[in-house]
Amino acid sequence: PAKRKGMPEVSGGRYSAMIETVIFDPANPNRVLAFSGTSRYWNESDTFGWIWESSDGGENWKHIGTISGDGFSTAKKKGANIVWAQYKPGSKTEIHILAAGAGWFVS
Repeated sequence: PAKRKGMPEVSGGRYSAMIETVIFDPANPNRVLAFSGTSRYWNESDTFGWIWESSDGGENWKHIGTISGDGFSTAKKKGANIVWAQYKPGSKTEIHILAAGAGWFVS
């Protein structure tokens, strides 16, 4: 079964939450972050820019924020196309995010 409980339902054969990157928290392997966007620059999605968090290894997800041209917010709004995200090498807390049209973000 798909591990997507808490994300929008699939409808009409379209992606409901297009995920570009999934990263595991190096300090807590049960915490997983998923970033919505596509490095292929496909059609935009209403969930572009959304950051999802799972605290149970990917079984359940919740929206924790949105990256947009205005910066970071907790609003569930259409955001920027996240094309890359990762923890800074050697860091257990600092995440770097690249969003097309919005820039580079550091947590």
